[in-house]
Amino acid sequence: MIVATSERADSLLRHRTNWLQRLSVVVADEVHLINDADRGPTLEVTLAKLRQVNPQAQVLALSATIKNSQELARWLEAEHITSEWRPVPLKQGVYFDGLVHFTDQSVQEVKVREDDMSGLVTDVLASGGQALVFVNTRRSTEALAKSLSKDVRETLGEKELDHLNKLAEQMVRGQEEATSMAARLGKCIDGGVAFHHAGLTNDQRSLVEKEFKRGRVKCIVATPTLAQGVDTPARRVVIRDLNRFDVNMGLTPIPVMEIKQMCGRAGRPRYDPYGEAILFAKDEDDIDELMEDYFLSEPEAIESKLGSEPALRMHILANIATGHVGTEEDLFAFFNRTFFAFTGDVHAIRGKILDVLDFLTKEEFINRHDGFLKATFFGKRTSDLYIDPLSAVKMRDALHQARDDRFFHLWTVCTTPDMPKLYLRRGDYAWVEQKIEEADLTFPVEDYDFFLAEVKTASLLDDWITERTEEEVTKKFGIGPGDIRRMTDQAEWLLYSMGELGRIFNKKKVRALTRLTIQVQYGIKEELLELISLRGVGRVRGRALFQRGYKTLRDLQKANPSDLARIPTIGSALAMKIKEQVGAPVDVREIEGQAALGVTFVIAGAKSSAVNPEKAVRTAADWGVSHAAEVCLLDARSVFGRDHLESAARHAIRARDSNTMSSRSLAMETLLYASGQRQVQDAIRVAGLRRETTTVGIVLFGDAKVDELLQAMGWPRDDEVLNPASKALAAFGISQKEAETIPTSQRADLVLEKVALLDVQK
Repeated sequence: MIVATSERADSLLRHRTNWLQRLSVVVADEVHLINDADRGPTLEVTLAKLRQVNPQAQVLALSATIKNSQELARWLEAEHITSEWRPVPLKQGVYFDGLVHFTDQSVQEVKVREDDMSGLVTDVLASGGQALVFVNTRRSTEALAKSLSKDVRETLGEKELDHLNKLAEQMVRGQEEATSMAARLGKCIDGGVAFHHAGLTNDQRSLVEKEFKRGRVKCIVATPTLAQGVDTPARRVVIRDLNRFDVNMGLTPIPVMEIKQMCGRAGRPRYDPYGEAILFAKDEDDIDELMEDYFLSEPEAIESKLGSEPALRMHILANIATGHVGTEEDLFAFFNRTFFAFTGDVHAIRGKILDVLDFLTKEEFINRHDGFLKATFFGKRTSDLYIDPLSAVKMRDALHQARDDRFFHLWTVCTTPDMPKLYLRRGDYAWVEQKIEEADLTFPVEDYDFFLAEVKTASLLDDWITERTEEEVTKKFGIGPGDIRRMTDQAEWLLYSMGELGRIFNKKKVRALTRLTIQVQYGIKEELLELISLRGVGRVRGRALFQRGYKTLRDLQKANPSDLARIPTIGSALAMKIKEQVGAPVDVREIEGQAALGVTFVIAGAKSSAVNPEKAVRTAADWGVSHAAEVCLLDARSVFGRDHLESAARHAIRARDSNTMSSRSLAMETLLYASGQRQVQDAIRVAGLRRETTTVGIVLFGDAKVDELLQAMGWPRDDEVLNPASKALAAFGISQKEAETIPTSQRADLVLEKVALLDVQK
């Protein structure tokens, strides 16, 4: 079974994947997306092509919101099946002034709190459900989520609040780069509410959805464009705004089909016994009108969007380049199998196809002779790259120019129809026009406003690769971190495509474009290109290494691993991986520690004779003071491996940072954890030095050298004394019977459990 987007399926078809002919069933879920201007043409062409390549395959098209479903069934030559059954009953109604008027004539009272929306949300929470609220702008999602969180927080228990508080901290702390949007989301989550829109990163959206499904986030406020993407167990869906802003038409009503999609989010199987979809009326007279327009009316008929010129350009070239058609008549025959032809004027369609063929011939994507069609190498490469042929033309023309500067290449990919544009706000004109002069782009243009949008978009990419922070970029351009990711991802692909076309038209530019592609991918200056070739190193860590003098891989080969570990954002684990990647194997003992926590530590073993344990401990402590370090000494008979001591040291550091230490020093805190005891005297009895001690375990906190400590103590180093083999577990309260429940090789793990258990108890 293959699960794929329509775009991925189309790509598989373009690359002539033979197993597609062996498919027995094709399921097209959410088939009403044929109506979508962006994704619809690809879905439509993919279905048409699959049916032609594999006519024996059964096609199953699914949708809950299609008015002309019978027409679609006839196009697919499929049996039309309808059903009113829904696994969870759905009630639909309109809210006004404290009452919900449902389509079944029932009326439900809602206890209004601070405001109507707060009442609708807290009311469903009281019955054990969750709420999903749709509003029309990103700004509204954030404002409403912030407002609702104050009231929702009052309904939560102590355990819920504690979890949400940790989740909110994770939201901010888990970012490589902190942004104010993450902080705002964290504050809302702290109150049990989250906002959800395209400006969030994928990780942020995923976290919100996961916590909502688990019932920890009680309410999500989202934009309507995400109605089909939010699969959430909401008992009550509230649609506050029924209009949205359109760039060309201003404020326009949201289609009935989309409203029904939003309503369909209510009452999900396995989560709720019923669902409620509620519209928000602003006036009492609106109640009947909203009910009639949205609940008692059919959704709009879906229409093919394949007739747009960009869609035809891409799919006509793809059919020719893959050899799916070889003549003009083959091409006409294929498009006659589309929903576009099934519902439209065949003669008008033929004219549009001929216009596109003229364009493809003129720009040398295809050779056309006596009705036969064959793609050029340029045409095949453009189709394989999955870009609009017009984008390829703009790239080719730029490759032919002598200019080779960075901003020119960024602007070139921003002129393509494949690159989304950032349109100008009132305060943008001055700095964008200044950027045009600085970049020497002063030449005649057809559409000046569109040109300004291209330059602004290129400026975002330029700021990104000059290592402006995410927060700086989001504020300057009025977008979210998620928008940065989407735009840089698309620019990365287009720059890669331009580099590939450069192999055809201008090989001299390929190297610069390849390097620029990586810069956009990671958001780095050119000087970091070598460092970010390492796994685990991105723009923030790469810059941290560079600023500490590690500018090349050769510098890292020579670096002391402990020095790397102390660099903020690097830490011991990554430092070791870096050394391994640059061809320098590292002994873990050289690099142990918690540099990211501001404290490093080293673990070692030694042979000794502790005739006077108190004196030995005092001598080690005094040496530590003189070397700005702390020393923890343990009887090695009570040490069950390096992992045991490392775990104790890490827990001690965490206790210090969370203000939960039971003692006054990291050294004593480590002894407490290592022994699994809560009292200092008990810890010394279990794991401290005794008169009969002949082997010692050492944890040295700080930058001091452990070999210098051993020299001062007069002890020879012997790390083998830390080996857990043949050591007794009885001192830790672990009986022989308990130890025998697991293999001998894993018995030391019982001691690690003791360390963790002490942390839990504290």
